[in-house]
Amino acid sequence: MAKRVLVIIPAYNEEATIASVVTSLHDLVPDFDIVVIDDGSTDETAKVVRGLQGVELVRLPYNLGIGSAVQTGFKFALRHGYDVAIQCDADGQHPVAQMKSLVDRLERGDADMVIGSRYVSDSSYVPSWSRR
Repeated sequence: MAKRVLVIIPAYNEEATIASVVTSLHDLVPDFDIVVIDDGSTDETAKVVRGLQGVELVRLPYNLGIGSAVQTGFKFALRHGYDVAIQCDADGQHPVAQMKSLVDRLERGDADMVIGSRYVSDSSYVPSWSRR
């Protein structure tokens, strides 16, 4: 049985990138639903999202921080009966093309949670000094 998958995008002042992230999701994982949690943005993030097809928008009244935005997304997933929830950053840093493989891994049935990491395999990614 196919699982209902929700992509949660916490967003704070991401008007410049949110549309391209949502478009990539529609192109690469068209069966996944999308919710953007606007974390009290002061720019046009909500307006941009409202102009997109196939995406839900939840607006927080003011900036509560990434933790609250993600938690809001997980509560949305639970209340709407989703089987799988995936967090995706609004700035395009998470590779949308890898999301299907994360869900495929879950569907094997031997894991309850899968976390993607750019640190696991050899890559050209070099974290900033502060992230190291």
